[in-house]
Amino acid sequence: MYAPGADSRDYRFCFEIASAAEAPPDFIVPADAADAIAGLFLPRDEPVWFGRSTPPRVLLLSASSLTLLSHSAAALTPVTIPLKDVSIVESGHALLIGWIRILFGASAVTLPYNARSRRPVENFMRRVRQLTFPIAGSGGSEHAFGPPLDIKFTNARASELDPGETIATSFFAAPAERPRRFGWLSFRSSLPGDFVAVTNRRILWISDRIRNHYDRYGIVIRYGRLETVSAMACPEDKRELAVSFTSGQVWSIPIREESLAAARLFTAKAAAALLQGQLM
Repeated sequence: MYAPGADSRDYRFCFEIASAAEAPPDFIVPADAADAIAGLFLPRDEPVWFGRSTPPRVLLLSASSLTLLSHSAAALTPVTIPLKDVSIVESGHALLIGWIRILFGASAVTLPYNARSRRPVENFMRRVRQLTFPIAGSGGSEHAFGPPLDIKFTNARASELDPGETIATSFFAAPAERPRRFGWLSFRSSLPGDFVAVTNRRILWISDRIRNHYDRYGIVIRYGRLETVSAMACPEDKRELAVSFTSGQVWSIPIREESLAAARLFTAKAAAALLQGQLM
């Protein structure tokens, strides 16, 4: 599979691997990761948003854990993440900048990569979700609040939902443009959109808000375990939808005035379903 003497630090594209035996030979695979059923290679990434260059990495997925290996030259200790400890996952891309962030227990790992080869990453993360966020029921008819999704969010939602995953209730605030003035200058600024849903396996938030600004070509997807949601609220005195988790994480989603009524209806519906342990 690999040319003799090949150095994976020269590889430029992500690719899937089927087992630990298919990891590049310049990685040291620990014995407890040898039973991997799927894997992913992430090439070396130059510093962009994350402040420093990262070595090539290999992710190995077993039935109960996810192991992160770094190139042997980096001399970094492998990180093993028990799937039962994973609480929130974030993935995103903005043009060629891509990343995965996994929160587990009191820890987190961030894995940047070049998004020109995004498909292997998406396929691998689908495998991770199948083991980490199991289907909890058949679901039912979706209760949707807010306007119909635009083409960007329609595509993001369709590509993110897995086979057998259904949405119980959802909320959408579409991206918008607003006039702005600066002295005698007038211009229009773009405001990001947000899609929040409770499915029969997770709570899901899709946004084109990156670093707190609208990104025309970017998207961020976050999702967490239903059983770790401790509260949902859209307070009368704040323009935000807040989702709190037992890990202490909070999603604070800004809500514009025109979307407040729909956000509060969604929050009431979703909070009731989560409280009752129902997805319909």
